[in-house]
Amino acid sequence: MLTDNENQMVRYASWQDVAKELIDASGVNKEASLLVLRKQQVPHPTDDDSATSALSLPLGQKQSWRIGVQETNILVIREYDDRYEVSLDWVSPTMEVLESLRRQEPAAFVVGTAALGAALGGSAGKSKEAMLVGGLIGGLLGVLAAESAKNK
Repeated sequence: MLTDNENQMVRYASWQDVAKELIDASGVNKEASLLVLRKQQVPHPTDDDSATSALSLPLGQKQSWRIGVQETNILVIREYDDRYEVSLDWVSPTMEVLESLRRQEPAAFVVGTAALGAALGGSAGKSKEAMLVGGLIGGLLGVLAAESAKNK
């Protein structure tokens, strides 16, 4: 990590340095707050060999990236035109995909639970109304679960 004295801007040599700062800021190897960085502060995510493109809902970002930093930490990077928004996901995506989705992409989680509810309701009730009720219940449960992740 270097400081540009002229602009008082911290520059990071690697995404691993960014991850270390987020882990240190969190106090434990779990969730930390969002870090917003100007593009000139860090290398492009593709400069890190472990960066993978991540599928996420389009929320204005150009691209989303994930970089593994430790066994149970994933650096989640959302690339915008002028900045990166970076957070730490402490869930191992190979073991707890739904939990990771619930924490990092709550809107996608809600859509998924609504779709699952609709499918279950439709197959159980064999009607459009049952599918609608199942979708509403699934979506409501998804919203409640996503909100509980925010409050932890």
